[in-house]
Amino acid sequence: MTFLQLYGEELSLQLSSDDTDTNGLFPVTRRKAQVNAGMREFVRLTECVKKTGSIPIVDGTAAYDLEATLTDFWMLSDRDGVVLEITDGDGTVRRLVEGRDLFRTDKRRLDRERAGWRDAEPGTPRAFYLDDEGGTTLLGFYPAPDLADDETAVVKVPYVPHVADMVADADEPYTFSSNAVLRLRPWHLAPVHWAAYKLEWARKQYGLAKEQLALFSALVKDYHDKQRVPGGDVVAYAHDYIAGTRRPGAFAGDGMVDW
Repeated sequence: MTFLQLYGEELSLQLSSDDTDTNGLFPVTRRKAQVNAGMREFVRLTECVKKTGSIPIVDGTAAYDLEATLTDFWMLSDRDGVVLEITDGDGTVRRLVEGRDLFRTDKRRLDRERAGWRDAEPGTPRAFYLDDEGGTTLLGFYPAPDLADDETAVVKVPYVPHVADMVADADEPYTFSSNAVLRLRPWHLAPVHWAAYKLEWARKQYGLAKEQLALFSALVKDYHDKQRVPGGDVVAYAHDYIAGTRRPGAFAGDGMVDW
């Protein structure tokens, strides 16, 4: 469906009053704004679109500004893992994969379990974390990567990008770099239900607003259900405790398994 269809006919079908007067509660400008807001909310809740960015690694540098390199970065995606790719002088690539070689953590846990981690010598990263610092979002590694003279490295970051607002009447939702995500057409009505929820709430029709929010939430759930891999979820330990006992430094100092 087009933007015109969404903020026009489809939204009118959901609203209890088709008041499009510029002085009313449902003017065209407000309709457009809320449909775009609904599209962004659907993307935020479902991570239905994803991109993978590459950031060059600097020897001995622990933290990297995601937004400086990935200019449309919104949030880290949980659909795929962060991968650190290290290439040696012969072109051989070694990959450290999230969940197998790299574990996601946070600075508070590092402070609790790895005293002095900020001053640790560079080495092979065992964990990564996200950190908001002022107006930046940092991706950090513990320990900082230590590259040989003939090695180069990049970190592959899966992320949810900012979705551009629809502007022209012919625009289609979920469009990135002029490419509409056609597989999301079954969920085009989600932004309409969100817009109806916000507009009905504005006119204090709280019951109707809650009905529209329930319809929006049902489409979010439907999307998640359609993406679920058959066979159930896999439960795994965050750390390989048995393998950890075989590594030098395991259970050293603080009694925790070495990452």
